Amino acid sequence: MADAPFRNPEHYLGRSDSNESIGPSVYVVRPYAPARQRLQAFIRYAPLVVRTAPETQKNLKTPLSLAYINLGVAGFGGLAKYYRTDVPLAFAEVDDPRLQTELRSATQAAAAAMRNLASWLKPSRAPPISAACTRQADCARPRHPE
Repeated sequence: MADAPFRNPEHYLGRSDSNESIGPSVYVVRPYAPARQRLQAFIRYAPLVVRTAPETQKNLKTPLSLAYINLGVAGFGGLAKYYRTDVPLAFAEVDDPRLQTELRSATQAAAAAMRNLASWLKPSRAPPISAACTRQADCARPRHPE
């Protein structure tokens, strides 16, 4: 779907056919290299998540359907939790204080970026309908002005 980057958060979450995924599984789950090497790769990857989050927000054109809003809130919020809790556990075996400190910093920043995306979408879930709305078209407006 050509408009997926603009209408569908799944495009960025990596559950579609897109190659634009921000998901960390290639670094965390796939045992393509020793844990230390994957940890170093994750530390290089995490700042890209931080950098692409505002671009993702800019690309997603509101208003989105409730289904896409819910998918984005759950997906981006889920990634935030994953970065905070699961990623450190996945690399706990790496006994290098410097790398562990870098990992903490990287996961906190990536989690904050994903949490911000989820928070940005949340107000779109239930736009207020005023008594002045007599037709659906009168009430439809972006919740996040460009």
